[in-house]
Amino acid sequence: MKFLRDAWPIVVIVATIAGAAWTAAWNVGNFLRTEIAASEARLAAQIAATENRLTARIAATDEQLTARIAATDERLTAQIAATDERLTAQIAATDERLTAQIAATDGRTVSLRDRIAALDNRLTQQIAESETRLTAQIAELRQLLVDHLEDHANAR
Repeated sequence: MKFLRDAWPIVVIVATIAGAAWTAAWNVGNFLRTEIAASEARLAAQIAATENRLTARIAATDEQLTARIAATDERLTAQIAATDERLTAQIAATDERLTAQIAATDGRTVSLRDRIAALDNRLTQQIAESETRLTAQIAELRQLLVDHLEDHANAR
């Protein structure tokens, strides 16, 4: 017992320190639980706010992209229509030029055919005339030969 009598101030000091430490730990635990809960609440609020901002940004971006796509689609549709009109006009003009060239070629072909027929007729006529002249000349030559031979035969 003497030990307890001598040591009681130390036991009281140690008990006081242990009690203070336990109270401090309890208070720190409560403080930490409160801080954790507050941090969780802040993080949840920040997450919700970020989610809301991102949802709004996504919606705005989606609207912008939809508008851009629609505008691009309209521009491309207009460009395609304009190109189609130009190509249709070019095709029509080319068709007209080719039709005119074909008609002109047909006209020249008819003209050439007529000229060839006329030349053929002239050549046929000239050949006939030449044959007639040659036949007459051959007849004259025969007659001259016959006359010449007769002259030779009579001269003897």
